[in-house]
Parts: sequence; C-alpha cells; structure tokens
Amino acid sequence: RGNVGVMPMMFFVLSFVLSSIGPGSIAVARTPGQETGPDEGHGPLNIPVPRQGTVEECSAAVVFLASEQASYITGQNYLVNGGAYFH
Repeated sequence: RGNVGVMPMMFFVLSFVLSSIGPGSIAVARTPGQETGPDEGHGPLNIPVPRQGTVEECSAAVVFLASEQASYITGQNYLVNGGAYFH
C-alpha cells in the first residue's frame, strides 16, 4: 500500500488521482529458464477463487481506474487476488 493513502491529497492539488492495484498470483508467460511446474510459483490455491488470475483481469482493473467512471476514486489499492486477502 505504501504511500497510496498519503499521496492523493498532494496530487489532488495537481488535478489527478492516484490509486493502485495489488495483484495476487497471476499466470504470465515466463522467459526461458524461469518456467515453474504446475504446483510451483503461485503458492497454494486454497483461496475463494482457486486458480491464478490472468493478465486480462489485472488489465481490466487498470482500465477501470483510468476511466471516467473512476474519476471520483482516489487513494485506493484494489486487490486483484482471488480473495487471498480474506484467507
């Protein structure tokens, strides 16, 4: 979360908002030599949504935060983690 809670007041004066996403375990293409096995690299999947997230799901959160629909949202960290925060 870092400075996300403090920075919005400073940036509000400059007329823009600041929010962030906190991705959980996301399935991504890995470079050669960094591949992981099916049960490696993403921790236990005993979370409410028992799978890794996708790049598209994280991107959708970013697109929303950059949209006009989110113009009144600032200083928030959106967890895109399949509910791992609650587990």
